[in-house]
Amino acid sequence: MSDLAWRACPVVLLTILALGASALPFPVAGEADPLEEVSRELADRAFREERWGDAAQLYRALYERDPEDWEAVARWALSLHRAGEWERSIEAHREAARFPQARPAALYNIACARARLGQTDRALKDLRLAIRAGFDDAETIGGDEDLAAIRDDPRFGRLLWGIRGSKHPPITFENLEDRMAVEALEGFSGSVLVQRDGEVVLSRGYGWADREHRYPNDEDTIYAIGSTPIDFTKAGILLLAQEGGLRLDDPLARWIENVPEDKRAITIEHLMTGRSGLRDFHDVPGDRDPDHAWIDRDEAVRRVFAGDLLFEPGTSRQHSHSAWVLLAAVIEIASGRTYPEFTRERLFEPAGMSDTRFFGEEYPEERMAIGYGSRSDGDVNAPAYWGPTSWLVMGSGGQVSTVLDLHRWNRTLRGGEILTGDWLERYWSPPGSLLSGGDAYGYEILYTEGPEDLFFLVSHTITPENRRQFEQLGRDLADLVLRAP
Repeated sequence: MSDLAWRACPVVLLTILALGASALPFPVAGEADPLEEVSRELADRAFREERWGDAAQLYRALYERDPEDWEAVARWALSLHRAGEWERSIEAHREAARFPQARPAALYNIACARARLGQTDRALKDLRLAIRAGFDDAETIGGDEDLAAIRDDPRFGRLLWGIRGSKHPPITFENLEDRMAVEALEGFSGSVLVQRDGEVVLSRGYGWADREHRYPNDEDTIYAIGSTPIDFTKAGILLLAQEGGLRLDDPLARWIENVPEDKRAITIEHLMTGRSGLRDFHDVPGDRDPDHAWIDRDEAVRRVFAGDLLFEPGTSRQHSHSAWVLLAAVIEIASGRTYPEFTRERLFEPAGMSDTRFFGEEYPEERMAIGYGSRSDGDVNAPAYWGPTSWLVMGSGGQVSTVLDLHRWNRTLRGGEILTGDWLERYWSPPGSLLSGGDAYGYEILYTEGPEDLFFLVSHTITPENRRQFEQLGRDLADLVLRAP
């Protein structure tokens, strides 16, 4: 509840209400009722002195005397609201809403009272009505403690986003923290890390990682990271090639047995560059979940090989997650280690990435972000409860990380500690790329690769309804870090 709700009142009337009846000339016979002026004076004085019960009684008496006195009914409702009498204030606010001058503020205050009463759905409905009636101050709505109980609801963020639309000014390094605070008020929940000139200038979390237990997001909150593990698979293949363990022009058949005739022309490089002709995924209708149902490596290879090609290898380009799963299999065969063992020992440990792990592992409960997306899996919708990483996604997903770990990964690569020379250059995406990863369980990540300016933005509450807001924030951050000096 905010005093800004009174901006619907004419300025002159606001001044009169603030000063009280003592600011008015004493009425002469035939002009006004002296008793009414005294009652208004007493009501205004009680309001100024925050004697809410007295003020409510006096303003109600004024309204009952003159049912067209919209100022009196509005102040009656506001006094009850300030007294914490939420149910009674709702009835009074409804009375005030009959008057056009008071309607936007009255509807807004009804939403605030319902939020205080824990009536989330009705509070959001009344808030939507208030916004439509003209109460559209996003800063007031976003910061109002009366609405704290519904602030984590994605519908609340969407309402604020609808108010702001394209009103956000361009992000600069100077207003970065303020802009992120506004995004949090509008529903963003997740973590962000921004680097400028090689130095981290923002690294923190927003919102609740776990709404039930009220664990906050922070820079070390652990999230599922969608298809970002493709980066690790790419680095693993390049590392083996750098060490002479394989060649990028090796045919797939050199490393995997029983390759069908139509796929024997596929090379390692085809798999890495989207030119294999393989379909995107290899889940089937009987799988309990398209990402998490357990299948082993042999079953994954069998399924991929059984699918028809989209085009002859090397003749076109189409992204394929299944291709990266085959590359994870190549890493295992060429290195003699499992994919998790290889990535931990050769990639994550050298980079100091202790929080980059696989599904089904144990994570500290207070640091694990729960997914609040359109799909759910497990007793708790979080990677620890999804079972071990399946070969449906091994090498192309199935992992968790933090913005701090992902930043460590970037800095370690930039420092030439894993890949060097031409091999390192092969790793990087084209300049100006905005990279992404995500799933249907609520987790999404957007990031750039630098070198000097970069960002990582990750959330766990993405749905079809708020995806546009998240993606716009990512584009704005990309514009910031990719902008020419």
